[in-house]
Amino acid sequence: MPSTLVVRNFLLQASQLVDYNLAWQAMKLFTQSRDKQTADELWLLEHKPVYTLGQAGDPSHILNAGDISVIKADRGGQVTYHGPGQLMCYTLVDLKRHKLSVREMVVMLEEAVIELLTEYGITAYGDRDAPGVYVNKKKIA
Repeated sequence: MPSTLVVRNFLLQASQLVDYNLAWQAMKLFTQSRDKQTADELWLLEHKPVYTLGQAGDPSHILNAGDISVIKADRGGQVTYHGPGQLMCYTLVDLKRHKLSVREMVVMLEEAVIELLTEYGITAYGDRDAPGVYVNKKKIA
């Protein structure tokens, strides 16, 4: 079982913005082609402007997309905006290998973000009913 984590920092590649659809397809390909020896990966990047509509998403929640693409995603949540200046950190982790449920992984990620924000003097918290990390009742991650 691999014990390393590979970090792919796309931010170092001339600060290129990554098309959401291309990144999403690359993540699917990575997941489909991995085997028991494949190390987990962490991808750091920024996207070109895009709205993603999650499985529970209601298209009427997008009030005025203008020239911004809307992509129906196979992930949870409602509507999420991704764009320049917003760091995306994708965890490509073999949950079965680590004996983790999706919810357990989400809680671990939330706790990591809360700990990081605490180091910067920012009080943050999670919400069991609305996954994510919040500061002053506003979602930050």
